[in-house]
Amino acid sequence: MKGSKGSASLTRNDNNNQPAVCHSCGISIRGPYISAIGRCYCVDHFTCSNCKANLVDCGFVEENGKLYCENDFEQYLAPRCAKCSQSILKECVHALEKTWHPECFTCSACKKSIGTGSFHVEEGEPYCIEDYRRMFQAKCTSCDFPIEPGDKYLEALGGTYHVECFNCSMCQVSLNGQPFLVKNNRPYCRLHGRS
Repeated sequence: MKGSKGSASLTRNDNNNQPAVCHSCGISIRGPYISAIGRCYCVDHFTCSNCKANLVDCGFVEENGKLYCENDFEQYLAPRCAKCSQSILKECVHALEKTWHPECFTCSACKKSIGTGSFHVEEGEPYCIEDYRRMFQAKCTSCDFPIEPGDKYLEALGGTYHVECFNCSMCQVSLNGQPFLVKNNRPYCRLHGRS
């Protein structure tokens, strides 16, 4: 949630203390006053910045130094979920330049909630790790394991290989950066490709 829910306390001004000054009107307060977010307010001036409702007996939210009743905050200031368009009043997820309820941020394939977990993006859509691997991640033609981000790989013979897996089909010598021959669509070193 963007704003922070506040708490206030009613304080009595003792004649021995220096009077508090109202944050709203700037006048010294002689009677009881409200203390909230590190400021003092006359009881009558502790109001919503939007609708001017008194906040003494209701909850309030502080946003950019201003006080709002919970209703106005929800209606006018709370971020809206990119999926359901409802106000987000508690935990939220910021992803893909949008804001979401955690339960609304879901995998485009399996529709399960990603929440605040890890995910991948393909063509602007979020995918859980499992579905991304299943649908988009390249697998090594030789070992059939995924080629992870950061892995060194090469493309040859219409397939994708981990660098360490692109070897001669006969003697297993590395063919990375080496000339090779092809038989039956399989790579061979010069020695075994001619035999």
